[in-house]
Amino acid sequence: MEQPKEREHSFKKFFTTLFGSKETQQQEEKTPLLEAPPAGCTPAEPVQPADPAQLPPIPDALSQLWQRWAGPGTPPVLSLAANASRPLPLTGDALEREVKKIYRRLDQDARARLLKILQEPEGDLEAQCWVYMAKNGLVAWAFLVPPQKSEGTLAKETIEAALQEEGVTTGIDTGLVEELYQSKAYFVLRPVAWGTPVVEGCDGKIVPRFQPQEEPKALEVDERGEVDYRAQSYVRHVQKGDVICDIVQPEPGTDGMRVDGTPIHAKAVQPAKVPAGSNTTLSEDGTQLVATMDGHLEFKGSVFEIKSFLDIPGDVDYSTGNVDFRGDVHIAGDVREGFIVRATGKVTIDGLVEAATVEASGDVIITKGVLGDNRALIKSRGTIRAKYLENCVAYAGDCIYADCIVSSQVYSDAKIQVVSGRGTVIGGTLIAAERIDAGIIGSQAGRKTEITLGILPYVHEEQRNNEIDLQAIHAELEELDKSLHYLENRGMDASTEKLAKLRLRKSVLGLKENKLIKRQLELDQQIPDLSKCRLSCGTLYPITILTVGESVRTIEQTWTRCTVIYNVEDQEIQIS
Repeated sequence: MEQPKEREHSFKKFFTTLFGSKETQQQEEKTPLLEAPPAGCTPAEPVQPADPAQLPPIPDALSQLWQRWAGPGTPPVLSLAANASRPLPLTGDALEREVKKIYRRLDQDARARLLKILQEPEGDLEAQCWVYMAKNGLVAWAFLVPPQKSEGTLAKETIEAALQEEGVTTGIDTGLVEELYQSKAYFVLRPVAWGTPVVEGCDGKIVPRFQPQEEPKALEVDERGEVDYRAQSYVRHVQKGDVICDIVQPEPGTDGMRVDGTPIHAKAVQPAKVPAGSNTTLSEDGTQLVATMDGHLEFKGSVFEIKSFLDIPGDVDYSTGNVDFRGDVHIAGDVREGFIVRATGKVTIDGLVEAATVEASGDVIITKGVLGDNRALIKSRGTIRAKYLENCVAYAGDCIYADCIVSSQVYSDAKIQVVSGRGTVIGGTLIAAERIDAGIIGSQAGRKTEITLGILPYVHEEQRNNEIDLQAIHAELEELDKSLHYLENRGMDASTEKLAKLRLRKSVLGLKENKLIKRQLELDQQIPDLSKCRLSCGTLYPITILTVGESVRTIEQTWTRCTVIYNVEDQEIQIS
């Protein structure tokens, strides 16, 4: 009978053979799972995994099972992707973790089977099927282990029962199961069931036609290789009906299914948050954000807004570029030298205007005034109001109001009033259709000042501009007629694209020509009434030249509290 010490030694040797010593186990735990094979596995040559889907050489317990079945030799290197009919639904870190998990489970199952064999060397264990399901449930593998004796059998029901025990009920490749059963592919890891991956949907999104932050415009280089950075404007015009942004509707996802029959629900999709601000609206089908009025487009607080006025918080300079706006403009600072401000509405400037251009269809209000350096132009179809006008040119379709006018050319189709503040006009030229009122005109130093009444300067300016435009149109029409005559005489088909473009251009120019001619006739009818012309002045210094109609009078003495009128019958200028 075996002694207790010998029996203890025998069991110790048995468990050491099966599981390894405590020191060996600790060493194995420190060894990375995807590096060198564990102790006890002795392939002919070390085999390193080619990719993360490939397991390291089989562990010690599984190697012993292999050798009991196949005899001495190099155990196989397993792979999660071997004979897969489709790509594995695992990548990156998830695949790495799955490799490690299956490695451990294979080792555990192999040790358990080997323990039974060692306990019952003459036993008759049947073939087994071990099934491993991925953590995400989208794939399951089968691993066939041969029977303990060569004459053992593998039943198809063994594979099916193993799948059932692991909970694999859906997506089973029955053809592959049949193949495994028929071929008895032992020690091969094969994917046998595939789940249906979830197809995630897409949230709704906004595709702007106008970027929230205006991108810098491409600047042109002139013939001297210079770039005018003032031409870059941050104003973004939109018209009523313009599409501001497109709204892409959300696309729901498709649910998936795990191999254990558990559905995988796609994430709920969210509609796009429409950036609708003031003066914008959604289209009827909800796919576009549309402007409801003409104006300036701004992006504030995550929404698009359209304003009928443009508010510039500082100066008009290189930070803003030139301003060209359809509507009213408010400038909190100054208009710097060389810049241009144009508006179809009113322009209000809290600061001053340097050697710059300001043009408006409405009124122009300049709180401080104009220091023009003989290069500033102020032009308004309405009224011009300024603290002072110095070394500049100013045109107004209506009245002009200022505290002081120095060495400037000032034109009004109504009246010019320089009565508030200093109320002084020194040098330059003042032309008004009806009247001029001032506190002081001229200076004691004899500064030449020209005053003209009874002329519509703004009308005359428009007539001159229209005449220039008409001359350009006539020149282009003449060239078009020559081109059309040449092409038609060559017998070219009248429907050709080039002929069609030339004829369309001629038609457009004809419409422009008729419109300008009609406007010129309207302007010709505007004739001022000389009998209503009047100059009122507190002090009138020489040398001041007065002109009314065809009459001219030079002031050679100082007049105080005087009034100048035009006697239509005598056609003379009278001072009283």
